[in-house]
Amino acid sequence: MLIVRRHSPCHLSAAPYFSGATSNDSFSLTKVPIDTLVPQSRSFSGYQPGTITGVGHTVTMAERLWAPWRYTYIKAARAGEAECIFVDLPAQTDDRKNLILHRGEGAFVMLNAYPYTNGHLMVAPYRHTTDFDELSDGEHLEIQRLLAAAIGWLKGAYRPDGFNIGVNLGRVAGAGIEDHLHWHIVPRWSGDTNFMPVIGEVRVLPQSLEESYDLLRREVERWLESSGQKP
Repeated sequence: MLIVRRHSPCHLSAAPYFSGATSNDSFSLTKVPIDTLVPQSRSFSGYQPGTITGVGHTVTMAERLWAPWRYTYIKAARAGEAECIFVDLPAQTDDRKNLILHRGEGAFVMLNAYPYTNGHLMVAPYRHTTDFDELSDGEHLEIQRLLAAAIGWLKGAYRPDGFNIGVNLGRVAGAGIEDHLHWHIVPRWSGDTNFMPVIGEVRVLPQSLEESYDLLRREVERWLESSGQKP
């Protein structure tokens, strides 16, 4: 493990990028045993998520959302074992089995079968494409409206503290299914990344996919009724 230590005085233009540093500080790298660091646990007094403390100068680190169990899903897609779920599943009729929460005219919303957290949703167009330019203005608009609606469903069902929302374009960017555009909506709670997935590679999801589906489907039906649409 490399730790950045601060020394003074010496002008260094990169110094302000380190927490608490000034332009009169210089930095050196020191190799220290990993067990001398304060573990990243909220049970330790004074610990701030996303930092390394206890040795040398505090260095801000990016917080990570670990989900190693998804590698099985990615490997299957890479090996060609997985068809395009965004084409095959909407063509079927059992929406609960296929985790499809809502069907729009040009796009739909479904639960992710390999979720980061409970309530991990995906929004995708029916059109099989990986190119934004191939979507019509109507499809773009409907996808944005479904993203907004899905956030409302998740707030009503789970009361999350925040959300990660985005698109992974290409395998190198982390797309499990790279041939079909889709948006992820991941509800987040304070403390939802802990030692279980990081060290034990075990995910702790307190609710089954079927229970998540039924809970969220009730929110969808309320939304449909309030907007004058058929459930």
